[in-house]
This record gives sequence, C-alpha cells and structure tokens, in this order.
Amino acid sequence: MVSPRRLQEAIQLLRARRIVGADFQAAEAYGRVVSALRHEGSLSGRSQNDLWIAAVSLSVGARLLTRNARHYDGISGLDVLTYG
Repeated sequence: MVSPRRLQEAIQLLRARRIVGADFQAAEAYGRVVSALRHEGSLSGRSQNDLWIAAVSLSVGARLLTRNARHYDGISGLDVLTYG
C-alpha cells in the first residue's frame, strides 16, 4: 500500500513530466532491446514491463524516470534518471 504522502509526491512529479504510451515505434524498440539483451545473455530475469517502459523511452528519445535504475542496466542508449 502506498502512503498518501508518497502518492501526492508521485502525482506532483508526474504532472511536471511528459507521459507517453506504447505505439508501433515502441514495439520496434522493444524488439531491438529484447534481441540485444538475449544476444548478450542478460535477458533472463528481466521484467517485461520494465523492458516495455525502456522501449517507450527509447522510441521517443526521452529520459526514463525511475526509483530503481538497476532494472534498466545494460540497455543501450537509454538515458535513466533516478529519484527518491
């Protein structure tokens, strides 16, 4: 369960950011990311959700804002910004 304070912090943070969704370009980026990680032997154990999030960020050339940058280690070209 998320505390009310944490929820308000997240809402304020998101209001100041651009929110994008998955599209064809993101699907292509997802395929490239998965293929590269599989080729490197580092795909196992990764969350598909995190891979889609990375792919969307890559497809629009945006920074990825996260509390856990380790989820995105080794994804080429991804610009990760941490908070919290």
